[in-house]
Amino acid sequence: MKALDSLGYRQACGVLDGSLSVDAAIQAAQQCHRNYAKRQMTWFCREPEVKWIAGFGDDVVTATRRIVERALAGA
Repeated sequence: MKALDSLGYRQACGVLDGSLSVDAAIQAAQQCHRNYAKRQMTWFCREPEVKWIAGFGDDVVTATRRIVERALAGA
């Protein structure tokens, strides 16, 4: 099943079947997430249309709204 191959499931199953300790499973899951994020960044960096938005929280929402509004105004 594809869903059971999602990030963290393999490590959780390892804890349940006794092949991994909880600490080892957490460390392995965290590493898998870091690797996945790195692959995403590599993919996005190759996409010329991606617009990078600096900031956090409301700053990102405001900047995104401006980008969308400009795009709609130009359409």
